[in-house]
This record gives sequence, C-alpha cells and structure tokens, in this order.
Amino acid sequence: MRWVACVAGLAAWFAAVSGGASQAHPDPGALLERLSGSSDVAVVGRVASVIGHPHGPEGQPGIHSLVQVTVEEVLLGPRHRTIGFWIPGGRHGDRMRVLSHQSTFRSGERALVFLRRVEGSLWPTSMLHGKWSVAEREGARHVAVSLGIDRRGPSVSLVEARLRVAAGRPVR
Repeated sequence: MRWVACVAGLAAWFAAVSGGASQAHPDPGALLERLSGSSDVAVVGRVASVIGHPHGPEGQPGIHSLVQVTVEEVLLGPRHRTIGFWIPGGRHGDRMRVLSHQSTFRSGERALVFLRRVEGSLWPTSMLHGKWSVAEREGARHVAVSLGIDRRGPSVSLVEARLRVAAGRPVR
C-alpha cells in the first residue's frame, strides 16, 4: 500500500514540474506544422529494415542504426521509392544501446517520419517527435497518425496530417 502512495506522489510531482498533461501531449496539428517547417523530408511508409552499426555514418561513437523505409507517400521533399536514415542506438551483435526520448523502429511497422539532413545523412527531426505511428482505426476508412511509442499519444487523421504538413512548409 505504501508503494501505491509513493507512485501517486511521484506522478503528482511529475505533473507539477512538467506542466501537466497539456505539456506532455502538445497539440498534434501545431506540432506537425512545426516539424514540417524544420524538416527536409516527410514520408509515410513501411519500415523495411533496421540494421545496427558499431558507429554512426560520419563515425559518431556508439551503436547507431540505419533504418530503411519503403515509401508509400511523400509529404515533403524529393520523391523516393525507399529512403534510409540514421537513429542513435540499436543492436549490433551481442551489444545494445538504448536512448531515452528516441524513436524506435521495427520492421513491418507503418510510420510518418520527419527527417532532416545533418552532415550529409538523414536523421529524425526532434528525436521522439520525428516518428508518428500510422494505423487504421474504425475500419479501413480512418487512418490515424499517433505520436508516441505506444500509439496512445495525441493523434490526427492522415488527411489532417497531410494538410498540416503542407501548411507548415517553409516558402523556398
């Protein structure tokens, strides 16, 4: 019973210091627009592979993973059939590197990803916010994009996501 009170106390403290639920889950439409404005590429696709490497593409220390996505739809940037980008962390041989607040990817999952070019390689924009899960809800007619690893974060329809990405594009 004491641990329940302890957990409740920690939850109350976290809500107080983080600004409550409104801070934890920002307005998804506004976030999509901001991501679009600071990204070079935004695509909807299916993860084809996630391959761990002992270091990053420019020699960054620690395990990094190259994620390959089969592109279904380009919302921002040049047309691609497949696109590869890097994330810090992953599995290489019998070693594993896990980073908090970093998106993870699994082969076969569908996602909307926002990417930016850094030193010649693509990386997710804004770490955790750079990946939105894409899943059918209420049958095949409503496809939603959700922020967060567990798909319980804020969500919008894929149609609204397309509109918000277009609204956030910088004029070039």
